[in-house]
Amino acid sequence: MLGELHKPEKGFGVAMAVSIVVTSIVIYFSPSLTAMLGRNGIVAVLLGLTLAMATVIAWVPQGSTRKYSAVEGNSVDDAARRRNWIPLLGLASVAIWFIGPGGFWAFAERMAVLQGVPTGKIALGFSLANAIGVVGPLFAGWLGCRFGRNLPALASTVAMVAVVYLYAGSFNNQQFTIYVILYSTIWAFGSVYFFGLIAAIDWNGKLNVLTPGFQTIGLGGGPLIIGFLVGSDNYGAVGWSHALFSLLALIIFVPIAWRFSGRTPQSLQPSELSIKSELP
Repeated sequence: MLGELHKPEKGFGVAMAVSIVVTSIVIYFSPSLTAMLGRNGIVAVLLGLTLAMATVIAWVPQGSTRKYSAVEGNSVDDAARRRNWIPLLGLASVAIWFIGPGGFWAFAERMAVLQGVPTGKIALGFSLANAIGVVGPLFAGWLGCRFGRNLPALASTVAMVAVVYLYAGSFNNQQFTIYVILYSTIWAFGSVYFFGLIAAIDWNGKLNVLTPGFQTIGLGGGPLIIGFLVGSDNYGAVGWSHALFSLLALIIFVPIAWRFSGRTPQSLQPSELSIKSELP
């Protein structure tokens, strides 16, 4: 639904900001709820939030609102067949890009403990990172595609890798808090443009529904992959593996974003991406 907006980055930015705010509220009140109601209190809150979403179901569009011309005889020419992989590569770039953040967040706490940061400071730092991180998607929503998608994606990825390398070194309590806040904000900012790319190359609305799944593949695969690379007391692999997967994702992302620079979902035609009208 968000991917079909005329400015998808704005929609994704606002949606991510709302998600971060709601998550921050739950995290903030979770200790009180746990003390009052036990773990059942947290489950009740999550159940309540899930049921609250039912109130907006009636306003959710049924199916894609995009219009496109049918391909005569359900056939495509040879050039079309050669370009069928473009949207799939876009989704692959999403999964690969999120491997780095998935691995970082999985080991960020252990890395902080190794540096002697108290548990209370770690919890506070993560809470602040989650709350202040809302600035990232809001800024992305405001910025949109004024400078295209490549520049914001490149800048955010380079900045993320730089923060991870700083984090992999020595830091004190204050530096820990600054690093996780910076990383959370930059990560949320860059995510918007990867989601926006899928919206820009999804002319029939069938790929956007796969984006969260590929994001989850990356976030879930990050701890698994990087977990095999780190040592018991050496987390240097978190830095270079983050850089490696980010580079691989950008190698895929940049040419596609360049090809569809300035395009909006409504301006695409099936012939541009050359996807058959029915995906398997």
